Amino acid sequence: MLLNIISYDGHTLNDSNYSTWFPYGQPTMPGASPTWLKRARTFAKLAGKEIDGVSLSFHIECKGTFHSQFETLKEWFAIDNFTPKVLIVADAADSNKQWYCMAYAIAPVTPSEDGPGEYIITLAVDEPLWRTVTATTDAWAITASDQTDSITVGGNEFARPILKVKPTSARTGGFSYSRFVPVCNRRTTLYTDAINLVDGDWDTTPLTTTKLQADGDDLRVYDDLSGQEVFRWFGGGGIDTATTRVFVNAALPPMITLTLNGALSNVGAITEIPVKNTAANIAALKQLALRPYKVLVIDLGGGAQEIFTFTGVGTLKITGVTPAAKKSSRQNHSDGATIRHVSAGYWIYYGNSSLDAPATDDAFKPMFDLANSSNTSHVYTDYNDPTSSTRLGQWVPQVLINIGYESEHYTATEYAFSSVAASVMGMACVTYMVGTTPRAPTCSLGWVLAHPAGFTTVTASGKKRRQGPTFPVIAGLRVYQNVRVKKKGKYSYVSQLTSIWNEASPSAAGAWEALASHSAVALGATYPSIGLYLTGSIGANDEYAAVEYDSITLALDSNYTPLFWFGSENNNNHADFRITNNTTGEWLEVHTACPLNDQVIIDVDNLLCYLESDSSQGIPITLDDESRAEWLRLTPSANELKYTESGVNAVTLTTVYEARNYL
Repeated sequence: MLLNIISYDGHTLNDSNYSTWFPYGQPTMPGASPTWLKRARTFAKLAGKEIDGVSLSFHIECKGTFHSQFETLKEWFAIDNFTPKVLIVADAADSNKQWYCMAYAIAPVTPSEDGPGEYIITLAVDEPLWRTVTATTDAWAITASDQTDSITVGGNEFARPILKVKPTSARTGGFSYSRFVPVCNRRTTLYTDAINLVDGDWDTTPLTTTKLQADGDDLRVYDDLSGQEVFRWFGGGGIDTATTRVFVNAALPPMITLTLNGALSNVGAITEIPVKNTAANIAALKQLALRPYKVLVIDLGGGAQEIFTFTGVGTLKITGVTPAAKKSSRQNHSDGATIRHVSAGYWIYYGNSSLDAPATDDAFKPMFDLANSSNTSHVYTDYNDPTSSTRLGQWVPQVLINIGYESEHYTATEYAFSSVAASVMGMACVTYMVGTTPRAPTCSLGWVLAHPAGFTTVTASGKKRRQGPTFPVIAGLRVYQNVRVKKKGKYSYVSQLTSIWNEASPSAAGAWEALASHSAVALGATYPSIGLYLTGSIGANDEYAAVEYDSITLALDSNYTPLFWFGSENNNNHADFRITNNTTGEWLEVHTACPLNDQVIIDVDNLLCYLESDSSQGIPITLDDESRAEWLRLTPSANELKYTESGVNAVTLTTVYEARNYL
């Protein structure tokens, strides 16, 4: 390369006012510092090297009044400017093709010894590479899988392209339909539970004749933030019924809500959302800035909900806003409307007749009965799974007192044991022996459950039994509540158990009998934790006393369960492609929803992947070698790209790249 300097940060450096040139030996590649691994009693082994940073310098001759031009140069190359600027050069050996690098000043503008009006500029460069000022664009129309395209790249170093994949016709196969479901936590703490994304019942009977497999194998759920498919389970009446429910496990971050300042119209551009000047909003903005999932909803549940994406926050405003996101539509919003951060977003996809059943791991299946449970009511017929601690909603056995160590929990009806899921929650107070002498036991056993929304009513059924004349004094439901107590002049809160009901002793010994009726028993408040307990003693000769529960229905506080919007059905195009550089063997894969005529943008240089219509949410990619730092490079010579996607009909792949040369 034979380089002439053109400009820096838009300021022309070779014209009637200035003459600028690189001195001999500039620019140049950086050096490196080798590292050796020392070895005992032998030579050190070369272990690698650390590449040095690079700087370059050039001379500027002022052709006018040089003392005033000197002041101008100090402004252009200010030492306190920390933003890299564009330095453009032209290659006289290649038809004056223009190249650029990013740099900023690291030394004062220094007078040269070669004469008055001549100064030396020293810049630090972000990387020792020239890039072509004019990027090269290659547009490739793809009509079938495994088609190829040839691209020849100049320069002497790998290019990092931007790949734009634009489907213009729906592919055969894939998911034909989608619904977006935003979920908003209403607790200020983490909300972990299995949730029904339908938030009610979904009549899937019309779908199974035209859009959805009758067994629901093609109904899949994807997490919007990660782009990954998540386990899903059908509840209610199941698929192909009027009461289909779709459960997923969720861990929702604490809620963030704000208040809209002024009305928002459903027409016109929106790039910011103003919020009212309150301490709560200011604190919420700080939290919002930290959230990786940058999605909001206004008026959720009010019939005029609209989803927005955003990129950041400012003073009393949310910035980088895109309205009508995630298949929602523009709406009018009144002053004072509630803005909610979407804790999690899920895409429900269906309409692929070729899919088999998804790989769902029931080791994560919720513990409660999905057929009869909802987001505000959990029905239990199984309670605990000793083979899997990852099932949400499990009751936990608790031992507070066990004198004699014979008292125990049991998991099958009438004091029996199950090696799989517990079908009852049983507790038995059992006598013990000291030598040949029976002794009276004392126990306090419980089955405990917590939920972030809190419980308001409990319905329970089961059995109880005593073998002798005595029965523990406590056999019933108790709730945990924090009580303010004063000790040594200081107040603190302690957790105490309060009884809701207590079972009387069975009417006769040696027989099982039903528990008393406990139907929709109101707790009197909302409690995050409840427990079923057996506490007390029996006689030394009474053998055992037991109580068990075989059916539990829990009403959750609907003021604190999440808010949902089961979005409308949309025609969908699902991108499922691989791009391979046959020259290097490197490939990457993308699996994501991409509406027709939208584009998947893959920015290899900055390691970003997103939809052109929604740059706020990244799309995960898969590489042939996940340890590779680069995604998909183009060699500084001939390249052959291959596009692979089952069922592809019409896709445009645009490759935009800058050739790169070493300094």
